[in-house]
Amino acid sequence: MSTALLPVIQTQLVRFGTTVILFLGCFGNGYVVFLFIRHRKNACAMFLLSAAVMNIIYLVFSIPLTVYTYEYGDPSLYSMSLCKLRYYLFHVWGQMSRYFILLACIDRFALTHMNANMRALSQPHIARRWIVITTIFWHLFALHIVIMTTVKNGRCGYFDLYSTLNSIYVLIFVCLLPPVGMGIFGYLALLNMKRLHNRVQTTGTANASIVIHRQDRNLLVMVLAEVLIYVVTMSLYPAIILELAVTNPMATSKSLQQVQIENFILFIAQILIYINTSAPFYIYLTVSKTFRKDFKETFNIFIHTS
Repeated sequence: MSTALLPVIQTQLVRFGTTVILFLGCFGNGYVVFLFIRHRKNACAMFLLSAAVMNIIYLVFSIPLTVYTYEYGDPSLYSMSLCKLRYYLFHVWGQMSRYFILLACIDRFALTHMNANMRALSQPHIARRWIVITTIFWHLFALHIVIMTTVKNGRCGYFDLYSTLNSIYVLIFVCLLPPVGMGIFGYLALLNMKRLHNRVQTTGTANASIVIHRQDRNLLVMVLAEVLIYVVTMSLYPAIILELAVTNPMATSKSLQQVQIENFILFIAQILIYINTSAPFYIYLTVSKTFRKDFKETFNIFIHTS
């Protein structure tokens, strides 16, 4: 396929693909908020609720601006404030969502731990504290983006040494820490859950404990499935970021064909991030029988009352 077609494909995906992602993402995350807001006494549900809220905010502001940029030009070129806030806020909102999922994995690990002190950490008031801490942390920790992002050579973005430093920062805090942390704590929570299950079978625990165990296992499966999709959809992003970080500082100029290929891969990586942000509802619907039952009941109520 000729590289001349890549910008055309990119434009069509922006016009139609992102619109579908926006609609499905807002609908899906909206239902997740509606469902989990009734389960605020569960720490894991609070983290998933917070992630869904950030997903909606991210999609609602990011996708329309992306479409507008492709259709009419980048408005941030004419406003330094918009240029800085665009990169800063989209990054902060995305990071908050990712780290809320990481906290959900840590919560599942704590709740399934054999140690009572560890299990005591899975409490709604502690979850609320961590949600506030995470929100404040990312708004402060990412302030370097506001300071260093600028308009240069007709482009809003990162330049010179900061471009390389930001690529390293993204590789560590976006591409490495979240999936590794999710994977580690998710795997440990799964091991703990298996030990709990074996203990229940051996000791013949009361039925109430088994019901609680099943509810927690359901949330764990939902979180682990989301982690798996996160790893899959984010796998391209670190590869292209690393390639750009290595090749951009080189003195040799790139050919038009190479630039078009890089831009297209970076665009596809961004589309995959949008898909990941829109996916939680559909992941939960696929892996959780309880979630499907709740959705079916909600849908039936809506049909009968409309």
